[in-house]
Order: sequence, then C-alpha cells, then structure tokens
Amino acid sequence: LARAAYRNRVLTLAISLAALIVSISIVLSGHLPFTFFTPIQGDTVTARLRMPLGTSEATTQGIIEQLADSARDLREQLAEDQEKPIVLHIVEAMGGHPSTAQPGSAIPAPSGAHLGEVTIQLNPSEERDIRTEEVGRMWREAAGSSAASDQLSFITERIERDPEIWIRFAGENIGDLRRIADEFRGELLQYPGVFGIADSLRDGKAELELSVTPAGEALGITLADLGRQVRQAFYGEEAQRIQRGRDDVRLMVRYPEEQRRSLDSLFSLRVRTPEGGEVPFATVAEVSGGRGLAEIQRTNGSRTVDVSAEVDPRLTSAEAVMAELNAGFLSQVLRRYDGVSFTVESAREQQETVATVGPLFLMALFAIFALLALPLRSYSQPLIIMAVLPFAFVGAVWGHVILKLFGPVVGLSMASVFGIVAASGVVVNSTLVLIHGVNRFRAAGDGMEDALLNAAVSRFRPILITTVTTFAGVAPLMLSNSVPAQPLVPMAASLAFGVVFSSVAALLFVPALWLVLLDISGGTRRVTDRVVAGVIGASPRLSQWMARYPYVQESLRKQEFTDLQLPEDLDLDPEMEKIARQGLVRVYYQREFDIGEMRAQLGDVAARAPNVSDAVSEARTWAEERTFQLGAHIAGGTMAPVEAAGPLTDILETCLASLLPAARSEFTTQHGEISGSRIALVALGPAGRREFVAGGPLELLFVCDREDRASTTATLNPTAWHAQFVQFFTRLIREFSAEGILLRPVPPYALQSAGRETFAPTLAAAGRHFDESADSADLRMLVHARVFEAEGDLGDRFETFRRSVLTRSHDAGAIAADIAAVRSSLAQRHKDSDTWEIRRRTGGLAELELAAEFLQLMHARHTPEVLVHGLIPTFEAAGKHELIDARAASGLVEAATLWQNLEGFFQMTSGEAFDPESASDDQKARIADLCGVGHFDELGDLIAETALVTARILDRTFAG
Repeated sequence: LARAAYRNRVLTLAISLAALIVSISIVLSGHLPFTFFTPIQGDTVTARLRMPLGTSEATTQGIIEQLADSARDLREQLAEDQEKPIVLHIVEAMGGHPSTAQPGSAIPAPSGAHLGEVTIQLNPSEERDIRTEEVGRMWREAAGSSAASDQLSFITERIERDPEIWIRFAGENIGDLRRIADEFRGELLQYPGVFGIADSLRDGKAELELSVTPAGEALGITLADLGRQVRQAFYGEEAQRIQRGRDDVRLMVRYPEEQRRSLDSLFSLRVRTPEGGEVPFATVAEVSGGRGLAEIQRTNGSRTVDVSAEVDPRLTSAEAVMAELNAGFLSQVLRRYDGVSFTVESAREQQETVATVGPLFLMALFAIFALLALPLRSYSQPLIIMAVLPFAFVGAVWGHVILKLFGPVVGLSMASVFGIVAASGVVVNSTLVLIHGVNRFRAAGDGMEDALLNAAVSRFRPILITTVTTFAGVAPLMLSNSVPAQPLVPMAASLAFGVVFSSVAALLFVPALWLVLLDISGGTRRVTDRVVAGVIGASPRLSQWMARYPYVQESLRKQEFTDLQLPEDLDLDPEMEKIARQGLVRVYYQREFDIGEMRAQLGDVAARAPNVSDAVSEARTWAEERTFQLGAHIAGGTMAPVEAAGPLTDILETCLASLLPAARSEFTTQHGEISGSRIALVALGPAGRREFVAGGPLELLFVCDREDRASTTATLNPTAWHAQFVQFFTRLIREFSAEGILLRPVPPYALQSAGRETFAPTLAAAGRHFDESADSADLRMLVHARVFEAEGDLGDRFETFRRSVLTRSHDAGAIAADIAAVRSSLAQRHKDSDTWEIRRRTGGLAELELAAEFLQLMHARHTPEVLVHGLIPTFEAAGKHELIDARAASGLVEAATLWQNLEGFFQMTSGEAFDPESASDDQKARIADLCGVGHFDELGDLIAETALVTARILDRTFAG
C-alpha cells in the first residue's frame, strides 16, 4: 500500500486534500453544527412557563394543568414504547421557577402568579435507550398549542446555555424595535428546526397613560405638571419632617386610603393651573389603558430588544440559519429602519474566546516548530512533520459524523477543538518517528523514495501501537452514556479518530507530500539525493554524522554545493565528467570560497550572536555544514584529501578567528581589561601547515604582549589574566567540537620558563626562551607555527621572530639525536601487521613531518626559501635548491601525497582505524582510484613499497 501511495504520489496528495476539503465543507455547510459549549443532557425535562405580568393565578394554573396532562400522556406512551418505565415523577409548581434557584445565591428566584413550571424526572441516562432531548421534543409536540406560546420553553440540559440564536437590536424608537422583533420572530418561524422563539419585550402590569388635552395646553399645563399633581394626590407630597430620636418621620399629604383605591378619585381631581386656578381633571387630561414593559433594557445608552431561539441540530444549525439571516432579513432591517443596529450575542463569547485563544494557538504552533527544528537542525522537515496536523481535524470531523448517527454527539464544540489539539501532539510524535527513520535510512545510502518506504515499514508497528492504544484508551469515555461524562465525549471522539486518521496520513500523505515537493524542486533535490545515495552511503562517518545532525544534509542543497554538480544530461564519459567536476571544485575553493570569503561569510553570522556561547554555536553549525560539503566532495571522488586539507584548515582558522574577539569581550566583562594587551593565536602541526584533517588533533600556541606601563581595570595580574584567558578560550574550543567531529582539542603548547610551564608567554619571554633554553622539540614546533589570528601587529612580529629563530645556526647533532629518538619511539608503537596505519610506520607520515622539520632547521640559515608551510612545498623547495637530490625530493613528494590522501580519506569517511573487511565495494573503489591503482587489492603492496622507499630516502637525508 505504501509503495503504491508513493509511486502515485500526486493521486495520494489529491485524495488527502479532497478529504480535507470535504471535512471543511461538512462543518461550513452546517451538517455538523458547532456549539461553543457541549450540550449536557440531564435526567429531567422542565416546561417553564412565563405569562405576562398581571395574569391571574387561575389562568396560569390552567396552562400548568394542560402541561401536566400532556406529561402524563407522554409517560404512558414511553412506558409502552420502551417496555419499561421511563418517567419516574411529574412535579408541578406554581408561582415561580424552582428549577432556576441557585443554592446559596443572594439573588432570589423570580416569583409571581404569572410563573409556573412542570418537571419530568426520568430514569438515569445509563438505564434508558432514549435521550433526554428526544423526550423533550416529544413533550413539546404533545403539548400542542401551549407549546406554540413564546412564553413557554422546554429545558432538557443539565446546565442551561445561552440560546443558540440570540440577536440584540438597538435603537431609540421603541415602536421600531417592537416591529423589528415581531418581524424577526415571524422570519425565524420559516426555518425548520427553529423553536423556542422569544423576545425580551414582555408585557408588564396594567397601567394608565395620561396625556394633556388642547384645552389643558391652552391653560399652560404641561404633562410634567399633570403627572406631578396626580402623584401628589395618590402617592403624596412631603409636608414636614419630624425628628424622633435618630429617625426622621415624614408627614405625607395625600388622599385617604379608600379614595386612593378608586379611579373615581382620579377623574374628580382638580388640577391647578400656573395662574393658581383649578380646573376639572377631565377638562385638561385624557386617560387611556394599556400595559407597560416588564423590563427596560439599555446597552451603551440605547434601548435594546433581544430575540432568541433554539435550534434542533438534527434539522439545521445555528450557523446555517444565521448565515441566511445575515444575507437576507438582517441586512434589510438596517436599510428599512434608520438608527437601528444589531449584534449577534450568541457569537460574542465565542468571538472573545477565539480572539484570546487564537494568538495562543499560533504561539503553540510556533513552539512546536521550534522544538522540532532544534533537534532536527532543519527548517523544512518540521514543516513537513506539521503538515499532518490538518488531518487531526479531518479525523475529528468524521468521528463526530459517525458518532452523530448513534447519538453520543450532536455536533462540534470547544471540547472537540481541545481534542483536536491533543491529537495533534500525538500525531506529531508519530510523524517525527517516521522522519527520524527516513533520516537514518538516507544516512545509510538509500534514495529518498526507498528511505521513505523503509521508514514507513519499520515504523509502522510503533505508530500502530500508539494509535490503537490511544483509541482503545478513550473508547470507554467516547461511548459512555453517563451524564457527567457527556462534556468529555466530543474531546474523546476528536482525540480517538484524529489519531487514527492522522496516523494514516503520517504513513501515506506525509511521504507523498515530501516526494511531490522534491519533484517540484527539480534538479537540486535530485542532485542531492544522488550525492546522498551514492556518496554518503559509502562513508560510515559521514552517515553517522548526518544521522546525528540531519541539518548538515541541508548543506548539500545550498547553491554553493549544487553549483559544483554537473547536470545529468551532458552525456560526458565518466573520465571527462570526473575531470570536469574536479576542476569546478578546485577553482571554487581556490578563487571563490577562499579564506577571505569564509571570514566575511561567518563574520556576518557571528555579528548577530548576542554572547560568546551563541557565537560558538553559530560557528560550529557553519563549520559542520562546510566540512560536510568537503566530506561529500572527498567521498565522491571530486576532490583529493590533500587538496581538501587547505579549505578544511581555512574553515577552522575562520571559526577560531571569529571567536577570539568575542571571547576577549566576554572575558574582559568578567575580569576587567588590560589596556595595550594583545593576543596571538598560533596554529601548530597540521593546522599550521594547512594540512588539517577533519577530527584531527588541534594544537595551539598562545602568545601575548602588553605595554610596560599599561593601565588596567583587571582584578588579576597580567600573567594570571592571560593564563586564565587561555583556559577560557580552550574551553570554548572544546564546546566548539564537543564530540570531536570537527577537531580533537589538545592542551595548548607550553614553553618552559624558569622551571615552569607557561601557556601564555609574552613575545619577549619566548625570545628569551629560544635564546637560552630552547630544545630541539621547541625548534621543531616553530617550523610549523602559523598565526591564525592576532591583535594589532603582534602577528607580524611573531612571524618575524619565528623566521629569525629558524634562520639561526642550530646544533645539528642535537637535532639529529632528537629526531632519531622520535623515530625509534614511532617504530616501537607501530604494529607491522597493521597495513593501514600509515602515520607511525617506518617511512610513514610522522617521519615525513620530521624530515620537513629537519630540512628547514638545517638549511634555513643559508637557504631561507625552504621556510614554507606544508610537507610537499618543503620537499619541493629542498629539491629545487639542491638541498637533497631531485629524485629523493620527488619520492618524498609522492609519499607525502599518498599518506595525506589516505589519512584524509580515512579520517573523513571512517573516523576511526580503517577496516577493509567492513568497507563497501564503492568505498574500496574510491580509495584505489585515489591512490592510482587498478584494484583495491593492489593497495597493500603500494603502501609497503612506498614506506620502504621513503624510509631509505629519510635515512640518507637524516644522515647527510
């Protein structure tokens, strides 16, 4: 299945995207409605009645009796249909809504003759097959005309929610608001599945409305005057206050109680005019009966009216209804009624939550990306891993669709969203496991499609186990009928089905997507895959390196590497293609990516590092990528190790040079500054000769200089300050190559001074040492010394000092004796049976280093041209100036080339001692080609013969 999916990757991608689009359509179309809170069905159904204020108790009681009768009929019907009692009790209440009372609340429950309710107590949900919501629907239909009233609502949920449709109209004209509310209620009645329509314009108590007649206006009487005098007559006017102890007693003048109870007293009232006369009430006032409002709503100073309704999720959704209303009725309201606006209150809380949670969710996605990018050291692979996240949504949608058919859920909710988030974390882990397997198989030499297929097969079992255990773990909760478990059912459904769908997507969609992206990217990716499969797979050390740090593989896709690969359609024969590729690489590292370009490139990166630790991290990443590119060139046969030694050394020099000022800055922050102090970083051994190999030992010499009367803010004396700085910088070098991939740190070179070792000698102290007590080892060290980085003119002064020491007359006998002792030590440590140990063997690489040191120390005084860096340049200069015969010089050059090529190739591709038994055929073929032999089996004889010839030449050289 995986093989078919990957080969038909475009079809796989199309099917996956179609599933995602269909899932989104199911939600947007309302087939799977979304509610903010999960409906929690209780074990009771309450018919809550609210009549207009002033309704008689008998009228309310009559409707309550009708509701109770319909409930009893329903009980009998359910008992027959379900073959067991469903309704346990029927409770009637008059004068209030007991079900709304909150224990311990300071707000009393509403009461009055206009209120009442009937409650049906059902069996626990675990003991019945019919849902509470279905019982409520049957009761509402059985209640008939009573249920059609907007004052009656049926409550089936354990925790009441806000209405699913809730619109608030605002304006200043109450007449317009009343008409809009009536029209909107009529509009809602047209939608199937919408019920429980109500508004907040409930009638209040009966009241009399007063107005002034034209005759009253002619007499100068205003409505305020009329209202005030009527109030004085029936409520009273304060005439006096009497102090009784600590209380005020108000004396009110008004009609007697008997007259206040009769409307005749109103019509017999005499109204005073502004001129002081009195006229009959009926002459200046008109009275009309009516009802006021039960309550007056204001929001932000405007009168408001709320219209609400419930939605049957089996027939429609609130989102679908609101979408049609926004496009039709609500937009027309704004055009027909000036000064009227509306807000969707049912979506306000949801919008506020989204506004709060949305940025947090984006931050979580960024955190996931960062946590994936750090260990993978890649920006593209985390995005590929996160591409599976939408399928957690797909699984959640289809899981809800399936469960909706059986009743556990009615739609999506915020709990469903939380389940999707939980599923995302699980599926990211599954995809991460898959990607890790892909990286390992690619490191082993597989092509991309084979690596994806092998990873999918090998990781199928752990992904399947994770999926099955997660689904099985939440299945009891997902299928539970328990009321307390209902809020968690949508979350469980999203998690269970999200993991299932996403795991399938991780195994099929993600690899197909990766392959499609590789196809789109074209030649660059194909070149990279060819290099990875054909080169890195044949190099165990590079394979391990790539498996441990996948980000280095991305360096093979960078332009500076891909530009050096020849297109496949040039139709060159293998030999010509090899020559062309070697030429491209050689020119690139000699002219385009030399030490100056390296320093400029890393300098831009290091400048952004806020501290020295970040600078070390940036330098390490940069060096590992560039070294890995060189390793790919060496393993691929496009660059000989002896040619790669220079760029490798330049990479190392660039990194250490960039770290020196950063280290000094941080060190002076902690320990103070010594003005006029200068430090030089001097490379010794292979690094000094520009013949460094990856993972080789790095030996350094630190030289310092300072003014005699330099001012200082340091807490240490200058000697201790420089010594501790050397320790600090050495620690940074160990952090730079913590696992020895780039280099193997060794302690810095120490000069003996007054019987003590000095790791940071001044240039003057070094001069005294070489004038008085330097031995042959110190002189041999100085031969290969080269300044990596120096402050001020210290670098030039050190080079002048070095050349002056080397061009002196030296004790030839002491030097010859020291070299002889070293050769004897090398011979004792070398095992004759180890053919592939080419450094310590007689005539090997270490003895060639001794020969170069000997030639420079013995002949530099009369032939300063021999003072060059590198073994091959030294032997060539010695032959050119007839310090040794040309044939011997040529033999030493050939030996140095062979040994350096073998050591560089073994160190880059194997890391440890080369084992021909475990080497691949491809690796053996490249070694044979590198050494100029027809077959790998001939290489042992070549090594033995070269060592023998070289040893004879060296014997004559050291003796002469």
